[in-house]
Amino acid sequence: MELKINYYVNIIALILLGNISANGSRFDRSRIYDLRLNAPDLHYKIAYDQLNKRYLVIKRDSLNFLNKGSIGWKKKTYDLNQFDANVDFRQLVVLSSKTRLFLVLRSGGYVYEMVHDSIKKLDKCSNFHSQFGSAKFIMNDTIISYGGYGFWKFEPFFTFFDLKTGEWEMWDIKSEDHLPSGRSNFVSYYDQRSNYFYMIGGFTSKYKAQKPIERIPLDDVWRINMSSRKWEQLGNIRQNSEGLYDLPVYAGFNTPSYKERELCWDEGKRFISLLDFPNNKATNYRLPEETIYNFSTKHQPAINEEDDEIIYATQAEDPEIRILPIHSILSCKQSNFKIYTNYLAEVFEGLVLFCILIAGFFISRRYKKISLEGHKIDFHIAQNVLKYRNTVIDLDQTELKIMLELCSDLNYHNIVDLLGSIEPENKSMDSIYKQRRRIFDSLNNKAHLATKGVEIILTRKSPSDKRMIEVKINEEIVQIHP
Repeated sequence: MELKINYYVNIIALILLGNISANGSRFDRSRIYDLRLNAPDLHYKIAYDQLNKRYLVIKRDSLNFLNKGSIGWKKKTYDLNQFDANVDFRQLVVLSSKTRLFLVLRSGGYVYEMVHDSIKKLDKCSNFHSQFGSAKFIMNDTIISYGGYGFWKFEPFFTFFDLKTGEWEMWDIKSEDHLPSGRSNFVSYYDQRSNYFYMIGGFTSKYKAQKPIERIPLDDVWRINMSSRKWEQLGNIRQNSEGLYDLPVYAGFNTPSYKERELCWDEGKRFISLLDFPNNKATNYRLPEETIYNFSTKHQPAINEEDDEIIYATQAEDPEIRILPIHSILSCKQSNFKIYTNYLAEVFEGLVLFCILIAGFFISRRYKKISLEGHKIDFHIAQNVLKYRNTVIDLDQTELKIMLELCSDLNYHNIVDLLGSIEPENKSMDSIYKQRRRIFDSLNNKAHLATKGVEIILTRKSPSDKRMIEVKINEEIVQIHP
């Protein structure tokens, strides 16, 4: 009877567990993968082993691993511990490919590889102490390093690790045109598809007499074609309406890659940004409640793209290693935005638009002039009349004299000289000016009525004496036939 009861209890438990597995959140199920470290030990690195498909917590003297499909962590002591005694695990960067897993000292020098559950030292170097805050990545199975700070200067060059000699060598840039300044602690990303290396922000320095080294935050965005080895500035980090950056200006550690995009986090704002550098797109995700207060930015997380999971460390006094589905983070979408703005492109586009407008203005004037020349209005002077088509415009003797004189010379005429022989009714200067102006207004009004809008005479102030008026025939649209 007791056996039957246990049998049924086990059946019910399995059914309940099956329902939980089918309907419960992936985050709840992932809690069985948690690994509690015994002490607040900074000497560990988190990794996902793509070759053996397992999670790793690599320590100085041992290895914790979680195989795919397993429900618990296992521990193995190294057969031979080859970590240098003075290595700072916080400066180690995990570089994983489908064939190999490297641990590279970010400050420069040491290179290790995980081989058969043991650590193998590959380099023949010392700790450089000259590449703090540098970027490390794998390109065609070659370890590449760029930038960093050390010995009171920021480095602006690439180096690569020669697996055959165990030494770091210079990786020459073919072009020296328009190079970025040396920097450290910047966000970086290597795109394997296009073979471009992207770099954003970071710190540089500026010499001052009273303050030799000043850490200056940068907001510029660069990329280099690793084939042609030519740098190109893409613009500057985008600012929001409050003048603040939507991205951190610098990052303290290498950022993990997820589906050909980069994950970048900011502890202060408590969000994670998914950066798509090639397409200049980014999305902010608010960290979920279960991770918001314990997601450690001091330890580089690792990504398992096959199972869509992230492994990370908490900030607890006794740190804990946790695994959760990435969708639990990416479900807290906050906003989309551009990573950078290209001011040079905007200025260039503005200049092009301005040139187009100027060219359009002159082209339209030229077209209008050509069009008018082909459609000039003909006036014919006959005796005391001015004829326009079938319309006859009566002219008095003064108006006729003016028309004949203006037709003989199409340049501007001084109004005083032109009407000097005409005796005004009133001798005051003001009255003389008004009487002479009234004659030209009369001519224009008569032509305006006959043609429904055309002015036959143009007036302007004399360039040499603004008090004087000058007149001439409106030759652009009018043609006078004596």
